[in-house]
This record gives sequence, C-alpha cells and structure tokens, in this order.
Amino acid sequence: MVRSAFPVLVLGSFLLVVGGGSRVSAQANSAGSESLYEAVAQAPSEDESTGDAAKGPATPEKSPTAERMPAGKATSAGADFGTGARAGQPRETGAAFAEMVENIVVTSRKRRESIQSIPVSVTALSDTSLKQLGVRRVQDIADSVPNLEYAPTSGSGNSARANIRGVGQSDQIGSLDPGVGLYVDGVYMARLQSGLLNTSDVERIEVVRGPQGTIFGKNTIGGAVSIVTRLPQFERSGSLEVRAGNFDLFETRAVLNVPLVEEVAALRLSVATATRDGFSKDRLGGSDPNDDKLLAGRAQLLVLPTDTLEIRLSGDVSRENKTLDAGKCVVQNTGGNALLQLSNAIVGFTDACAETQRSNNPRRVETDLSFLRDDLTSYGGSAQLIWALGPQTELRSLSSVRGLDNQSFADFDGTRIELLRPAIDAGGFEQTQISQEFQLSTSLLDDRLNVVAGVFGFKEQSKDTTIEGVLSRLSAADIVDVIPGIGPVDDQMKAVIADAVRGAQVRAVNRVDNLSYSAYAQVSYDLTEKLNLSAGLRLTQERKRLLRSGLALTSGQGLAIPADGSTNGMPAQLQAGDTAFFFERSDRFSDLTPSASISYQFTPTALGYLNYSTGFKSGGFNGRALPPLGSSEATFPLSVDPEELTTYEIGFKASFLDQRVALNAAAFYSIYEDIQLIVLPGDPSLNTVPILLVNAGEAIVSGGELELTISPIPNLRIRTSLGVLNDRFTDFDDPSDPRAKDRGLPFLSAYETSTSVEYAFDLARIGSVSARVDWNTRSRQFFSAENSDSLEAGKRGLLNARLGVVLVDGVTELAVFGRNLTDREYLISGVDFGNTFGSALRFVGPPRTYGVELKRRF
Repeated sequence: MVRSAFPVLVLGSFLLVVGGGSRVSAQANSAGSESLYEAVAQAPSEDESTGDAAKGPATPEKSPTAERMPAGKATSAGADFGTGARAGQPRETGAAFAEMVENIVVTSRKRRESIQSIPVSVTALSDTSLKQLGVRRVQDIADSVPNLEYAPTSGSGNSARANIRGVGQSDQIGSLDPGVGLYVDGVYMARLQSGLLNTSDVERIEVVRGPQGTIFGKNTIGGAVSIVTRLPQFERSGSLEVRAGNFDLFETRAVLNVPLVEEVAALRLSVATATRDGFSKDRLGGSDPNDDKLLAGRAQLLVLPTDTLEIRLSGDVSRENKTLDAGKCVVQNTGGNALLQLSNAIVGFTDACAETQRSNNPRRVETDLSFLRDDLTSYGGSAQLIWALGPQTELRSLSSVRGLDNQSFADFDGTRIELLRPAIDAGGFEQTQISQEFQLSTSLLDDRLNVVAGVFGFKEQSKDTTIEGVLSRLSAADIVDVIPGIGPVDDQMKAVIADAVRGAQVRAVNRVDNLSYSAYAQVSYDLTEKLNLSAGLRLTQERKRLLRSGLALTSGQGLAIPADGSTNGMPAQLQAGDTAFFFERSDRFSDLTPSASISYQFTPTALGYLNYSTGFKSGGFNGRALPPLGSSEATFPLSVDPEELTTYEIGFKASFLDQRVALNAAAFYSIYEDIQLIVLPGDPSLNTVPILLVNAGEAIVSGGELELTISPIPNLRIRTSLGVLNDRFTDFDDPSDPRAKDRGLPFLSAYETSTSVEYAFDLARIGSVSARVDWNTRSRQFFSAENSDSLEAGKRGLLNARLGVVLVDGVTELAVFGRNLTDREYLISGVDFGNTFGSALRFVGPPRTYGVELKRRF
C-alpha cells in the first residue's frame, strides 16, 4: 500500500543522516538549496512583521546552513523589498516602500539564488505581492505572470488547467499527465484535481517558464509553478484574518507559530475556511452553480537537533465541496453526425440548446441535474532532512506521500434534456502517490564550481469510475410529439421508440499505475568573475499501465470491445450485466533531457544569458476511448507517445538607478513535437461520441516576456509586464480536416499585459495606507483543438484594486478590495461538441467581486 510505504521512506532518510558529523561553522554551502532556518530568520512573514527594508539579510546566531549565498548574489529569501527584519519586531507606522525594487531569492534551480542572477525566465511573487494582488487561489496569479494561463478545467470546480507559453494539458483524467509541473515545498502534485490550491500562509510563488526537464523532470515541458509555504520560526507569533464580500463570501485564515524548544524546535499551524454562493443561476430551478465551501489546514514542525541537521515535517489536509459550474449550451452547427440527427429527431436537442442560448446572460444556464457536485478531499505529508556535510556541502532527503478523492456529477449537454451526463459515481476519482528524492549539493574551487545532483523516484496509482452513456436515461416523456418521417406519435408509440433508441448506461473504470525514476546533475562554473557556464542532464525511466473496463448497468444501444482489445465482432445492443468494453495498455518511456546556459555579468546588476533547455511530457492512454465498431487502433488510437519540447532562449536582467528600476526580458524559440491533443473527429456517419487522443504533429512556438518594475519616488511602485506568443503547426495529422495545419494551439494568447500602480503614504493619527490598482489584458484565444468560433474568447481587460490601512498599533490592518470591477464577461474554458452534437459548452469567468477584510497580528 502507498500509505504504509511512507514510514519506511522517512525512516530510511533519517538513518541516512542521523549521527552526522561534528558541528560546523555558520558559513555554509553557496550551492545548496534554501535552508529552512535561514529563510525563517531572513524573511519575516507578512502575517507577523514587515519592518523597514534592511541593507542585507539578518543572520541567525545559530543555523546549520546560514549564509548560503555568496555576498552580493542574494538578499533575503522572499522578503519584500529585501527586508531583513527579524520576526517579532513591531511594524513601523511609516508606510514608505524600500528605496529599491524587489529582489526575491528563489530556488528555481534547487539552490538559493537571486532572481536577478539566474539565466532562466522566472517570475516570483512574494507574500506581500500576493496580498496586494488579492491572490486567494493559485490561479489568481495568472493575470500577473506573463505567458501563464491558469484556470479551472471545463466542467470542473477543483481541477486546474495550466499552460505556460502555450504548453500544458486540459484533461484531468488520470491516464494523461499535466504539461506544467506544480510543486508545494518541493513535492510534486501529480494530478490536476489538486491544482486550484488555497494560498493561505504562503511565502512566495515562483513561475519558471520553458521546459525544466533537467531540474524538475518529466511533465514540466511547459514550465513549473512552485509554491513555497511560510515556515516555522523560533518566536511566538500568529495572525487572524476575516474576509467578507458579495455573493455571501466569508473567509477566515488563522496562523499560529509556537516555539517548542528554544532554537531547537518550532511548530506552525494554519487553517483556512471559505464559503461563497454561486455566480450562475439555473433556469430550471436546481442548485445555483459555482458555490463553494472550503476547510483546509497545514501543520509544520522544524527540529534542529544539531548544528549540522535540520528536520522538517509537514502535513496538510483540505476538504472542498463545490456546486459545479453548468456550461452554457450554444448551437455551433446543425450538421453534426448521425447521433445528432437521431437526437434531434427523437428529443429535439438542437432546439433545446437554442432555447438555452436565447438568454444573453452567460451565467443563466440550464441543467437537467437537480445538483451539480464536485467534492474534493486531498491530503499529504512530507519529511525533509538536511544534513550539512561541511561548510560547502549539503545532503538532503525529501520523502512524501499524497492522496486525493474527488466525486463529481456534471451535465455536459447543458440543456433540460438528459442527453449527455457522464457522472463520476460514489467511487469517484481516487489517487495516491509516493515520492523520494535524494539531493547532494556542493561548492568547490572557492565557490567557482557549483554542483547539484540527485536521484528521484515516484509511484502513483489512480482509479476513476464514471457512468457513461448517451440518451441512457431516455423516457417516453422526452420524445418529441412529431418525428420526421413518422409524424405525430402517441404515448404508446413514444414508449416503444424510447425502448428502441435508449442508450445503455455503462460504468467505466480506469485503473492507472505509474512508476518513474530518474537521476540528474547540474553543474555551474564561473570561467571568470563575469562569465558563467552551466550544463545539466537528466535520465528518466518510466513504466505506465492502463486497465479500462466497462459494465452495462442497463440495456440499450452501446459499443462493445471484447476482452482481447479488438474493436469488432461484438453486437451494438447491450443487456444489463454485459461487458461493454475491456482493454489493457502498458508502455515504457525513457528520455534524456539536457540543458545548458551561458551567462555574462556585464555589471554587478546587469546579466545577459543564452539558454538551451529540453523537456518531455509522459506518454499516456485514452481513458475516454469509445471507438466505433469495426474501427482499428490506426484510426482510433488508444495510446500516445510522449511530447517533447526544445527551447532556445536569450535573456537580459538588470537593475539600475540604485535598484529603483528592474528590467527582465527574454525571447525564445521552441520546437514542440508529438503534441498530444484531444479531438472529436468530424465523421458524419458516426453514431457515437468518439473522443480521440492523438499525437497531432509538430509546432513552432516563439515569443517572449518583458517585466519592468519602477520605484521613481519613495512610496510609489509601478509594475508592467508583457507576454507575446506566436505559434504555427509545421505538421498536423488529422485526415478528417485537410486544413487542420492552419489551426493554432488552444489556450494560447498572442499577447497579454499587466500593469499595476501601488502607492503608500502615512495618514496622521490613523496609520499607513497603501493603494493599488491593476489592469490586465489578454488577446483572443481558442479553447478547443478544433479552433471553433463558439469557443473563441475575444480580447478582454480586467480591473482590480485594493486599499489597505495598517493602524497606528502596527498589528491591525483593514482593507477593501475588488476584482473585475468593470464586471467584464469573458470566456475561461469550453467543450467542443461541434462534430457530434453540433453544440459547444461555454464557461465564463467570475463576475465583479468585492469586499472587506480585517487582519490582526499578535
């Protein structure tokens, strides 16, 4: 069992480091990853203290891994504006920003480095920035990070769809993997179902663009999103926050930090709750889609048994109950396939969809379900051990176990008709994973040579159970009064017709096993004081297996695939208890992902670089396959090869005018091969909904990012960013559409911009005030591989704002906030059924939201 394996991993890691070496000096390895204790001492939480900006980071008197970075290469870890104030210091009432822009220390290359000193396109948002931006879920950062798309998947309330530079994955099924890696405190979150994370007690979020196959491994082909939570400190502190707003929003967040043994052990606890009514309304009187209820908690323990050993233990659990969003049905075409003609003749589906569409309000929807449910429970634990082998060498072990349980009921036709209702039953989606990583980092030759090397193992098991069927719940009452070719029908004839065309309801079960292991190394060498070369390599081996089976729960029309995996020879009519389909697929994947970069430090604050990086997304299987009778795997493939991406990047990072201005710019050219896409073929003779998974072909994606931060005068900070993307298919394999090569990649915007203005000032006898306004724009994009007009989102701009006051006591803060203040209606996802039902489902983003919040630190 996965859970029982976790203590073994922890014990093995502990035995590796227990009894380690004599005490060493506080001077530590410049190549190592971030020390927990150092981060605590150097980066006070916004929850406890902000203080004025310091010239440099505070150094704790006792720390086994303090001062890892050489002088001048890093400031405090995550502290806003380089602040180095120790926790527990009272907040000054002066609201002035530091006389410099943020220079956050990140761990994007698994060692602590200033964001301005690494040859990688990365955006980092500190806890202060997250607060000012109103970030409550990780997807809220998307409008502030260039070339990042992060939103819920279509028809899901808890699953994430992340794309970086146009590369990602939109299907949360367990037989496919994401294209953007999500990490929490270094632990890989393998499933999209856990991707819409609450950001309570988070220190910073890092977004690394481009393939990260060397450092992070598989499934980071687009990039990685790394969340770093706030860690325990050795001083008692805490905070309580209450937030209320429209749609009956009510949130609470509480943090308690408790020192257990002076400078030896500390405990940090955080709890978050949220309730909110839905944004949409069901015209048929069912539940209101989009409501939300959340309860989440995290506990972290830090122990420093010796000057050479750190132990970090972490556990979290989250329970979220949502009413799913119901998509808006729109008529895309009246052709469709044979299934649409049958559906129109028998139940008048196109007319029902058109009736729903007549309401111009995109949040006024229809569903035949009395409720739309999406309940998610996720949990996990990790143990990280850091052993300082010497002043310049560190060994760490990271063991983790995670799991989730997701139960969902969705309506995918978006009408009053029970046409297409794939619903996850009580078995739902279940997943468990364990991972183990050992990493050695060292610095040699007077810090000129830095090395990070390690091994990583990962095992995952998942099971999802769905109830599938088209017209499977058809009754006589659903039949239209006049059927073309037959004419008027009475109740008796309606019952006969319903029995004749009713689809079989099938319980489909997917079981997926995934085993992956890899070894990696990255070396960075200073050829001169200004010129640096870096190179890395990772070897990944993987084994995956899918077992897909279906059992007919009712009698009716259906598809049948015999146990030998072929797709012919079985009757289309199924009886209750029949095996509807059964097949098994397994495969092994292996990939070598190198990377290399050269950087030149033109001045102490200006860096230029060239970067070559590669990555791959694992191959997978079609866990939604319902191939029509008589087809072959050549026309309806059940598996896909891995995606591969090679990127060439040139970049420049600089800060000047006494660090009042920071400019980061990057341009890239990517070769994207064996692209995995989900398409619905346009064969008018088909009488099914064949969801096809293919390696569509090859594309070229190019573009760049620009981020500019200016602090022209004390108390004023202006940020602006630009993301530009251009894509073209050089090859597209879709025989049903000869013009497929002219399509663009889904979820890709040609440009996006973000501009924010923040100003702070003192208000006599009241406290310090900070005001912020954000304006974010995005060009048009498509939400389907077919690039259908019905799922094209037009240009849009969103306006957000926040006004906060820290009272003279220095520990109480009041704020008002608003998001999408112009109440812009905009599309965030969709499902394309144009080639089958002649329709599309459209899902829109949140409307105008606003409210107040009160925060008290103690």
